[in-house]
Amino acid sequence: MSSTHPKSASSTHVESAEILEFAVKWLPFGGGSDEDIFVRFGIGPEEYFSRLIEAINTSSCSKIDAQQVIALAHSRRRLPPEHTLM
Repeated sequence: MSSTHPKSASSTHVESAEILEFAVKWLPFGGGSDEDIFVRFGIGPEEYFSRLIEAINTSSCSKIDAQQVIALAHSRRRLPPEHTLM
């Protein structure tokens, strides 16, 4: 029997920080590949970029870097157009 546990605020914060760190690290190289994203986070690129936007919207990261990440995601067709920054 399996049980699901909601993520705690601290684990969500850690995941957001890891997603932001990954995005910043890979930005100069055109972003991490779908395979890199899956290996690192166990999710596909669309879910990764959705979580990335959420992390950007709830963090104090630079909006310039955030815009670059979002533009990269859209340009590589890895993020549906309805996903934008707040």
